[in-house]
Amino acid sequence: MSQQPPIWRKNNQVFQVGITGGIGSGKSTISKAFVALGVPYYDADAETKTIMNTHIPLRHAIQVAFGEGCYNENGLNRPYLAEKVFHSESETQKLNAIVHPFVAQGYAQWIEKHKNAAYILKEAALLFESGSYQSVHFTINISVPAPERLNRVLSRDTFRNQAQIEAIMERQWSEDQRLEVADFTLRNSNTDIVLPTILELHSQFQTPTFQEKYGIHRPSTY
Repeated sequence: MSQQPPIWRKNNQVFQVGITGGIGSGKSTISKAFVALGVPYYDADAETKTIMNTHIPLRHAIQVAFGEGCYNENGLNRPYLAEKVFHSESETQKLNAIVHPFVAQGYAQWIEKHKNAAYILKEAALLFESGSYQSVHFTINISVPAPERLNRVLSRDTFRNQAQIEAIMERQWSEDQRLEVADFTLRNSNTDIVLPTILELHSQFQTPTFQEKYGIHRPSTY
C-alpha cells in the first residue's frame, strides 16, 4: 500500500468512485460510459497537467527542484522533466511530494462544486500508486491482460515504441496488486461485454443504503 503523506482526505458530502487501471486498459472509455449517464467526472491526469501549467507557486517549486528547463514558452516541458525523474524513484517521489498537495487541493475544491451530485467519478492512472485512492469511497480496477494492453497502446500511441510502453507498465502497479486493493474489478478485454455491469454499478452507487456503508448519510431524494 502507498506510504504517501495524509493529503488525500475523503469528503463525505458526496459518494466518490475512483477508477483506475494499467495503461491501455480502457479506463477512459469506461469513464465516458458513466459520463453519458450524467455522472460528474474528474480526470485527475488532465487536471494535474493543467495545475502544473497554470499554478505559479507550483511552477516555481518545480523549477527550484529540477531546473529552469522544466518550463519553456509552451508551458511544462514534459520531456525535460521526464528525463529528470523517470528513471529515479527518489526523484519521482520528490516531484510527487511537490505536486500532490496542489492536486489534492484542486480536487477538494472540485468536490465542493459537485457535492449535491448523486455520486462522482474520479479517473486516475496512478490512483493507488499516488495514494489518492484515500480520497474516494469505492475503487474500480479496469483489468485487461498485459499483452492486450501493450497491443492497444502500440496502435493508439504511434509516438511510443514497445520499450517505452513496457517501461511505463513496469512503473505502474501489477495487476495482482490492483486486484488485491480494488473494491471491484471490471474485466475489459476485447471479448468482454461491460455495459450491463456499468449500468448495475451506476444503479448501486446511487442507492442510499449502499452509500451509508461508506459513511455517506444524505436524504434519499436525488
